[in-house]
Amino acid sequence: MAKLDIKGVRLSKNLLKDRAPLEVKYYEGKDVPKAHSVYNSRQKVLRMYGGNNLDALAGAGAWIASPVDLMKLVTAIDGFDNVPDILSKDIVRQMMTPDDEEGKQVLGWRWCSPRGCWRTGSLGGSDAVIATLKNGISWAFVTNTSIDSRSGVREIYGVMRQVLKATKSQLPDVNYFGLKPPQK
Repeated sequence: MAKLDIKGVRLSKNLLKDRAPLEVKYYEGKDVPKAHSVYNSRQKVLRMYGGNNLDALAGAGAWIASPVDLMKLVTAIDGFDNVPDILSKDIVRQMMTPDDEEGKQVLGWRWCSPRGCWRTGSLGGSDAVIATLKNGISWAFVTNTSIDSRSGVREIYGVMRQVLKATKSQLPDVNYFGLKPPQK
């Protein structure tokens, strides 16, 4: 990850007292039921602080990352020529080509379609969506709160579609990462 200047991605911990430096606090809606503690099944706790066993999830879903670090990773595997990919063109194509008609059997992404690829993530107290679109636009949206994981990520995606549609002609052509495009 050093090649991409990604420095803040790490595995999360179960308890508030163990959060990483600069990691946000997480919040859930008032009506979200408490979960059994991973440390004491008789105790009820907030899902984001002891109700999900993040140590057991490890690489399968306990990652924390800033939107900037997520975008650095996405731009390094998106197949576009503006930033060099860390994977071969063949591997990127395989990752973004669904093995099924619904676009859900892809490598590393949640789903892909002719418009682009998306990945979602949700645990108690957080929702995230990242996308790389065929029109060259990629984006990441993360929040430190959640109510319902399925509706939360759908709403994020819907809001981002509306924002991009409304601002399409006004988006600046700026490289915020300081990465150099390949020389032609």
